[in-house]
Amino acid sequence: MPDKKPKGVIIFGVMLAIASLSRLSWIFNYSYYKVIFHQLPDALIPVRYFFTIISKMAGLICGIGILSFKEIYRKLTVWLFTLTFLTTFWRHPYFSVENSVRSIWDIQLAVKFGRLINLASLTKICFVTICFADMLFTVGVIYYLTRPKLRKHFR
Repeated sequence: MPDKKPKGVIIFGVMLAIASLSRLSWIFNYSYYKVIFHQLPDALIPVRYFFTIISKMAGLICGIGILSFKEIYRKLTVWLFTLTFLTTFWRHPYFSVENSVRSIWDIQLAVKFGRLINLASLTKICFVTICFADMLFTVGVIYYLTRPKLRKHFR
């Protein structure tokens, strides 16, 4: 009887590949990227942009690769998510969250929430939520992919 592959790995691999591919499609808009990170020194924006593209390509490779249930892709995915965890605050600097919130605020939320919450409070809530959710998800993926029961399915 063949070894039944865990559905969680299949779902995760497909979702990681799709998410990485969709992020790659919008990340190639360098002018938007420069607006979000305009507070960075001009020389640092292209470096950060390069690493962003590399990480999204790595996510695509890991997402597709993990579907093969090969140990190398499991290890690469654990490494990628460890790096993702360690760079949470570099990837989500407060000012970029503020820039994103401000662009949405000006367009949609000012009318609806202007009397309930101010821009600074909304930015803080978004920043904490984004970082917490990102860190929780990455730790969950690392835990899931390093469980002994799961590891036995990879060769």
